Amino acid sequence: VEVDLAGSGDVPVADQSIEVDESGLSEGTTPDAELITKSITLPEGYTLNTAGWTTGEDGSLTLTVNEGKGLLTYKDGELTYTLQDNYTHGDPTNADEGLADGSKPTFNLSLTHDATGVKVSTTVTVDVLDDAPALTVSSDPDTTLGWTGGASGAYTTESGSLKLETGADGLKEGSLKVTDGAGKSATFDAAGKAILDYEDGSRLEATYDAVTGEISYTYTPGAATQAPNRDFTFSAQDTDGDLTSATVNVKVDLADS
Repeated sequence: VEVDLAGSGDVPVADQSIEVDESGLSEGTTPDAELITKSITLPEGYTLNTAGWTTGEDGSLTLTVNEGKGLLTYKDGELTYTLQDNYTHGDPTNADEGLADGSKPTFNLSLTHDATGVKVSTTVTVDVLDDAPALTVSSDPDTTLGWTGGASGAYTTESGSLKLETGADGLKEGSLKVTDGAGKSATFDAAGKAILDYEDGSRLEATYDAVTGEISYTYTPGAATQAPNRDFTFSAQDTDGDLTSATVNVKVDLADS
């Protein structure tokens, strides 16, 4: 006979809830095992039933739950849950939100009451906090570009870089772009390149390395430019729709016409 542990009036514990943070996953923005692993309290006087669990070389017992997104580990009388993968969250304006009620994963534990031998079950509910992408400026030289070389010369150029951490949810396809202060924008292509060309001959060239997360850019003012400065905002979204952005500024000492 198996009864619902939470629904029985003479047992010491009810269903449990735990909270983990997907930013702690290996592909998250802050990889940390403590963020994705939580202890589960087993009621005193009950034994966890582990039939069907897998035995590891270290003597631990493991069970995959929630369609592979969670892992239970039982060793030396201690039970833990470890998040294995990300979840979809619904509010792109809240980078730290948990899962909505009704969409939180659950799993059941089977226990045996030591004194009576009666099998009971309890449900554990898991809330998963969202991760969000992060864009930061690594190098934005605080220099003013100037004209060199006399009448046949050219402006100096500026090169800088940013770092994109896509987070546990991954980068949304086609979301990485660069936009200037006037709203002119370019989306990074499949090769990781984006270019903004201007009628005055100016050009911004940017590349994204998906392996390292580095975005590098070079701005070259055109000989006819009349723009003493330009701002460029790099932005990206993850598959949840969470947005991140960072802005660099280029200053130009305009040559005498």
